[in-house]
Amino acid sequence: MLSLPDKPWKRVRLSPIAERRYRLTFLAGVNDEAEFDDAVTDDLEACLGPDDEIVEPAWDSRSVVIVTPDRAAFVRKLAVRRMIVEREA
Repeated sequence: MLSLPDKPWKRVRLSPIAERRYRLTFLAGVNDEAEFDDAVTDDLEACLGPDDEIVEPAWDSRSVVIVTPDRAAFVRKLAVRRMIVEREA
């Protein structure tokens, strides 16, 4: 049986900014720039589909822009990488 590594969950918000473009902002679980870079390269890149991409990573705002035609599939993959997507108010 495959088990996931025991690591803390990260809270993120996924806000639409244009067609197929979403701003993913880390709300908790990323405490410094090194953790941010690791989350982008290790976790987010693992969630990308063949037509998805990450653009504009910005540590100062703790956010990246995700380009994806399938938001629902991307959100499902975030859960596997131990990221909780907060609902928009």
